[in-house]
Amino acid sequence: MVAISKGRFAAGLQCPKRLFLETHAPDRRDPEGPGRAALQEAGIEVGIAARRRFPGGVLVGGDDGWDEALARTAALVADPDVPAIFEAAFEHDGARMRADVLLRVGPRRFTLVEVKLGSKVRAYHETDLAFQLAVLGAAGVEVARVELLLLDREYVHPGGVPDPSRLFTAVDLTEKVVPHVATVRERLPAMRTVVDAPDVPVIDPGPQCLTPFRCPFFGHCHVGGPDFPLTDLPRLTGEQLAALAAAGATDIRDVPADFPGLSPLQQRAVASVRAGRAIRAPALAAQLAAIPLPAHFVDFETFAPAIPVFPGTGPFEQVPFQWSDHVLEPDGTVRHHEFLHDEGADPRRAFAESLLAATADAASLVVYSSFEGDVLSALAAQLPDLADALRARRDRIVDLLPLVRDHAYHPALRGSFSIKRVLPAFVPGLGYDDLAIRDGLTASLSHAILVDPALDPERRATLRAQLLAYCGRDTEAMLALYLELGRPLESPSDLCHRSPEEEPHMALRLGDTAPDFTADTTEGRISFHEFIGNNWVVLFSHPKDFTPVCTTELGYMARIKPEFDKRGVKILGLSVDSNDSHTKWSQDIKETQGHAPNYPLIADPERKVADLYDMIHPNALDTLTVRSVFVIGPDKKIKLMLTYPASTGRNFDELLRVIDSLQLTSKHSVATPVNWKNGDDCIIVPSISDDDAKKKFPGGWKALKPYLRIVPQPQ
Repeated sequence: MVAISKGRFAAGLQCPKRLFLETHAPDRRDPEGPGRAALQEAGIEVGIAARRRFPGGVLVGGDDGWDEALARTAALVADPDVPAIFEAAFEHDGARMRADVLLRVGPRRFTLVEVKLGSKVRAYHETDLAFQLAVLGAAGVEVARVELLLLDREYVHPGGVPDPSRLFTAVDLTEKVVPHVATVRERLPAMRTVVDAPDVPVIDPGPQCLTPFRCPFFGHCHVGGPDFPLTDLPRLTGEQLAALAAAGATDIRDVPADFPGLSPLQQRAVASVRAGRAIRAPALAAQLAAIPLPAHFVDFETFAPAIPVFPGTGPFEQVPFQWSDHVLEPDGTVRHHEFLHDEGADPRRAFAESLLAATADAASLVVYSSFEGDVLSALAAQLPDLADALRARRDRIVDLLPLVRDHAYHPALRGSFSIKRVLPAFVPGLGYDDLAIRDGLTASLSHAILVDPALDPERRATLRAQLLAYCGRDTEAMLALYLELGRPLESPSDLCHRSPEEEPHMALRLGDTAPDFTADTTEGRISFHEFIGNNWVVLFSHPKDFTPVCTTELGYMARIKPEFDKRGVKILGLSVDSNDSHTKWSQDIKETQGHAPNYPLIADPERKVADLYDMIHPNALDTLTVRSVFVIGPDKKIKLMLTYPASTGRNFDELLRVIDSLQLTSKHSVATPVNWKNGDDCIIVPSISDDDAKKKFPGGWKALKPYLRIVPQPQ
């Protein structure tokens, strides 16, 4: 009998075909880069560090085989003097598992502790723990409590060996996990049938290929498929994929230009693929031309250890060790500077001081993504004496990524705006294939080798040259894209053509179904339609964290949240900043406004939701959201849309008034007149006949005109 492990069970939940392939044909996985091995190594390191929280614990090990691990686990479980067991092995009826930590709380009673390489609780963690709980229960082990042990992002390393009692934080998931155990037991027989079957299940590609993660057999299952599969659409949701498949589309070229629910970005991709050519909006050249010179095209390389190495850093905090800078002067000349820290000491100060010196004359710092700005902000907090200069550089940043994403597309991008895809698509002949190091993770791993004092000098010189070539290519790429995409459109045969922004497109309208999405928020990951449930929802965006108008808005919304609660209305905020930024800003909001946000805020740094809801208005703000407000009913339909400029704070009292009106209309078929306030007379909607009105409003009404019938507000 083939055993079903926790990993195989998770594979089976995603897709039975993946479960079969994981079990019988793992060699058919998509090629893996160095990332998978690096994550595994980091996971092992975190697991070892976590064990230091449990003095006296005993490691089961596994060098002598599975049967020996089972026997050793049984002996340790029976020994009351063993306070904790690491990597305990259990098996029951073909399901097997290893428990990261079993912490003894009684003779045969334990707390189950799962250690994760992360800092947030994810939905799939509950399923992982439920699988373990099911096997432990069947094996006769009583579990009193279920915990998830995560790295604490608030931990700041003081130096030396990290204190495991502060490095980690434990989250009690007992109440959430226990209800899933029955589901695990129900699903296991079907999964055994799959793994014992002689042939792979016949399952067509679908939304499961991308949910909750991209399947590692994605390439295998899509061999021989369409030239431009639907999954190449940028930011495609599972719901969109299902809707397109239901409409008979299998290739992007099958998608109608006016298919409802596509974002402007997706419409642009469809138009480009259908045309078989690149698309570029004329506005892009003008926006690039507006970048002030001298422009410094900069790129940073970093490493982010799960367990902090240097004082003043925390788990997963980016530590920069390399930069490249291609400088475009006003007269068109180009010069290049670079820095690479190749010693084992803390590189941050040397990195910052050298960068500041090289960019002293910069009118703008051009980057590709928000990453460099985040690194500069972190350095400013860590190096107070350089903070003003670092923030000044950050404030001069111009991000090419949103400019390209909002104005250009090429069929070769296949849904990705990674500079590794964008560069060869728009600048043929220039790419990364000629380099030994071709991605940031490999650069980070290579730097770890470079700083090893025992490294052979010849190997050190080679590795150093490879790192400099990779980082230099990134800034060369940005400069090349700036020059190429900044060319004016010259003729119909030019590379670039009219974009969907110049064509009528299907914007969101009142009565449309609110697009579904999944997103990380300050209160965990949500699926929007599940979040709505049977409630009303206010979805509102604000341009940016740590801005004055937004601070007053979010504080006021928190203060009047009880008014929304009693109307059955959920509040959901959004900006293009990260959750960490939201959390830190909340402290300022509480300090200045008296109330911290008591509702979730979406972290949308990739602008997935902002694009989906058309919250980015390039002629107002290129990269930030305007002040959009959407009121959505329990039927998931859009009931209200408001758009304010960034400079004007919204009137949330007016929003309550409108919600009262919308709910009255929904329940009682009445409309509200000009300047109506709660309690004032209403108007019977014209679609209700007099006969029907007599039944709905037995108290009668006042008819000023046949179409204007005034009635007291229904209760």
